[in-house]
Amino acid sequence: MSKSKPIHQNIFNIKNNIWYAYSNDESLHCESQSLLTELSDIITIKEPMILKLPCGRPVRCSNVQLPSTTCSDTT
Repeated sequence: MSKSKPIHQNIFNIKNNIWYAYSNDESLHCESQSLLTELSDIITIKEPMILKLPCGRPVRCSNVQLPSTTCSDTT
């Protein structure tokens, strides 16, 4: 993996909707809003992790709006 440009000091986009995130002292709280309902998914990041966020949906992590990614086959 080549180093990607950080979206936030603790969030890096690896490829499409695959992200590397970590927290220093405070947990990161990421919320993915559904486009069809008012329900949202919430992820709390307390340690380093690689995660796949839903594509085509707005995601906000601790006051940082992540860019929406296009749904594509990543296999």
